Amino acid sequence: MTITQAQGLLDLGMFSDALSALRSLPLELQEAGAALRIKARASAALGKWEAAREAADLIRHGNEVDRQEAAACYQSLAAEHFKHGRNDEARNFLKRAIATRPAQREAILDDLRFGERFLAEFQRPAEVI
Repeated sequence: MTITQAQGLLDLGMFSDALSALRSLPLELQEAGAALRIKARASAALGKWEAAREAADLIRHGNEVDRQEAAACYQSLAAEHFKHGRNDEARNFLKRAIATRPAQREAILDDLRFGERFLAEFQRPAEVI
C-alpha cells in the first residue's frame, strides 16, 4: 500500500480500510504529514477520537494543508463534546482549532452542530472606529 492508495480509500469513505493501509506502511511513512492527515480524518469519521486528536496534534504546526486538517479535526472533536454536553471541552477544542488556523473561525461559526448561544463567544469582536 501507499499513502496515495490510503487517500483513495479515504475518499471513497472506506475509513477502516484507509487506516489499515496506513498501518501497513513503514513507520517513517506513517509519520508523514499526508498519512497523519488521513489518520486524523478517518479516525474522526469512525469516532476514534483519541487517535484523531493525536494525529491532529502532530500536524497542527505543519504546512497550510496540515493545519487545515488539524483545525477541522479539532472542530469535529468539539462537536462531539458539545453533543454530549461537555461544553468546556468543546470550547477548548474550538479555541485550539482557531489557534491552529485562524480562518477556521468562519467554518466554526457556520457549523450547525453547535448552538448559536454557544458560538457567540467565537464571534469576531466588532471593529472600533
